[in-house]
Amino acid sequence: MATQEQLRTAHYQISNYMAGPAATDVPVFLSYIDPTVNAVIVGTSLTSRTPGELRQILDLDESVPLSFVECEPAELDAGKRQPNRPLVGGLLVSTYVDEGPSIHVDEGTLTVAADRDGVKGFVTAGHVVEKEGIAVFQPYNDDDHDRFVGTVTKVVNDNRGQSDCAFVESPSDLGARRIWKADTDLYQIVDENDPQVGTKVYMQGSQHPDEQAGVVAHTRVSVKFKNGQTKVDQCIATYHRAGGDSGAPVYSKKNNGRDVTLLGMHIGGQTIRWGEVMGDVNPPVGQNGSIAVITPWSNVAHDLGVILDV
Repeated sequence: MATQEQLRTAHYQISNYMAGPAATDVPVFLSYIDPTVNAVIVGTSLTSRTPGELRQILDLDESVPLSFVECEPAELDAGKRQPNRPLVGGLLVSTYVDEGPSIHVDEGTLTVAADRDGVKGFVTAGHVVEKEGIAVFQPYNDDDHDRFVGTVTKVVNDNRGQSDCAFVESPSDLGARRIWKADTDLYQIVDENDPQVGTKVYMQGSQHPDEQAGVVAHTRVSVKFKNGQTKVDQCIATYHRAGGDSGAPVYSKKNNGRDVTLLGMHIGGQTIRWGEVMGDVNPPVGQNGSIAVITPWSNVAHDLGVILDV
């Protein structure tokens, strides 16, 4: 049985290999000591190589037990959740309200930069910011850094309304017609439309490292939310979503994925339980039986009175 010192030495060797120039010979993406099996776990994508070959390439002691698992490079937490300027669609935004004995923080996603009656700012979900006059931060309020990005000046979130949206007047640098694509890349919004049944759509939410993809299942849908409000003229789609994605831009791609058409704003989701379905119905079911709710962009633009050119 290998000693702890031998295991630590092997793990140290592998870690140095991973960080070195020879790592392309055998791409290793993971290494750790598993005390339950008294072995070093090594993650690699080269499953065609035998453990013996990998051990030889890594120059490891034969006495050290190794377990090779298939894996890919790890993903960093979404840069969308870090401080970013200019402000573009897909970034994490939040509110910070000091209510005396408690502090209330809400997370959401920036939809897109916009202009409202000549005032520059951005759009997000109404239920994220709740009311006019609220300060908004990107990503969070920070006493040591200036993360303030604007003040809410318009909220539309009426029961039986067609949208759940807000406009935030912002003094920050704004990325006109831009949506987050990757740490060093942005999508360009080249046109606007409303979701159509069968369209493949993408949602760039702040809670996911990558955009989420799905298909528009139905349009002109009425949805009731847990807060008691009903929204009409919504769309439902099958992409995965999470709390904090509210406000995320929803779009389709064109020009080989370089550009996008802005279709709407993600505002929430609900779960359909197939076992409780009665009658001749065929609801769309995505991951974990969930559906995502999209407000068409035309509803948002009309209710807030915004245009994309800032």
